[in-house]
Amino acid sequence: MYRRKLSFGNPTPEPESDKNHKLKLTIITSLCAAAIILFYFYITLSDDSSADKNEVSKINTVSKEELSKDLDSIAYTFGIHKEWIKNISQKNKENKSESYNLLISKEIGIPHDQPMIDVNFEFSNYLRRNYFKEKVTEDPKTKNILIEIYRAIDTADKLAGILKFVYNDSLRRDASDVCLILDSIDSYPLESVENILSSSEELSVFLPLRNDKADYQLKVMDSKKDYLLKFMIGDEDDVTADFKSDMKESVWKAKVKSLAMNFQNSSGIILKSNIDFGEFENDVRVEFEKNNMTVYKDTLFSQYKPGEQKINSLFSDIISRSNSGKKFLFYSVNLSPDEFNYFDQQVHQLKKLGYKFLNFKNMIKKIII
Repeated sequence: MYRRKLSFGNPTPEPESDKNHKLKLTIITSLCAAAIILFYFYITLSDDSSADKNEVSKINTVSKEELSKDLDSIAYTFGIHKEWIKNISQKNKENKSESYNLLISKEIGIPHDQPMIDVNFEFSNYLRRNYFKEKVTEDPKTKNILIEIYRAIDTADKLAGILKFVYNDSLRRDASDVCLILDSIDSYPLESVENILSSSEELSVFLPLRNDKADYQLKVMDSKKDYLLKFMIGDEDDVTADFKSDMKESVWKAKVKSLAMNFQNSSGIILKSNIDFGEFENDVRVEFEKNNMTVYKDTLFSQYKPGEQKINSLFSDIISRSNSGKKFLFYSVNLSPDEFNYFDQQVHQLKKLGYKFLNFKNMIKKIII
């Protein structure tokens, strides 16, 4: 019988032609894969390059005139006057007989009460949004700022513009100091009032004095907010009066003394009356002052007509009175929690213009000084 002989030694060598064929197949496969990868990167980089070109092309969309106008507009939002801004020529350091051919070259006067960090922030943001880069230098003595402007894609760092911010003690912005006193805070939920009192804004409140509003009094005290007391002078028929003209002298004087003892940290007393009570009103005022409490008439407050948008009406009145020459403005306002939140969000617009918001205690100190 024929038996197949099995071999456990080295296998029969593969023909040379088969080895060459597999090698070629491997090389072709690798080349195809490489081609696909290269094609992918070509497309991707082309898209990126196209995007970069589009971005770069935007650099030239801001004309010299637009750049000047935009930068002036930013300055105006800080209450800087048009006449405080002037165009200047900048001599070329390498050739002093020539001037730089710059897109912008301005010197801007800055009042002493304007923090430069805010101004620098807004100008720098604008420049970066419009594809410029800047180099900021501060003079350590004068605190004046120099901003050198360059195009973002200019690898040679060729100077494109200059902004000089120069402090000037003689410059004054048309902006008043404003004191807001929140009235009737006990008309709103205690939790909402707590949020108002936690605001970082400098303001004052009229302290609720009814016995059933002790929790509101406690919130005001805990918040360390400045507060005042307000009282109505009236006759025996006036149910809203805190001091009535028919009260026994010993009674209303004892009331004054009790208030002075319990609220000695009050920044002042506001006396209000619908008609002139002459001698009686004056006697009440004198008695408060004997107990080391300063009294002010409610005529101290500016009156304004709140429209549908109460805060916008308030801001308009502040600007109007400031433009007419009023330097210190007091407002007694009743703001709902939503209205106060809107005020809290928008008041920075007035602050940028130079308006300062102070509590009653600090405002009175400033006036007296």
